[in-house]
Amino acid sequence: MDSLATNETTLTTARTTSEAHVPVTIRSCVEQSVRRYLQDMGGHQAENLMELVMEEVERPLLREVMQWTRGNQSQAANVLGISRGTLRRKLAKYDL
Repeated sequence: MDSLATNETTLTTARTTSEAHVPVTIRSCVEQSVRRYLQDMGGHQAENLMELVMEEVERPLLREVMQWTRGNQSQAANVLGISRGTLRRKLAKYDL
């Protein structure tokens, strides 16, 4: 297994709180954000939530990986587990 496994335990960062050292996963951040978004809807019906969440996550993911790979699309595609063609389409979609 390579070091960039998408296993939840490898996608954690450490956040220090006043109470304890608590690991924060990408999953828990998304869960909390979606929960807060739905609560903030104030009784209004949410629409296209899947598309909204995917775009909100995909854009910064692509931007960060491209920065991390210093703009190398082949490396970025490999890190993301997608083809270079798919990466190019996504970069164009988000004007990155």
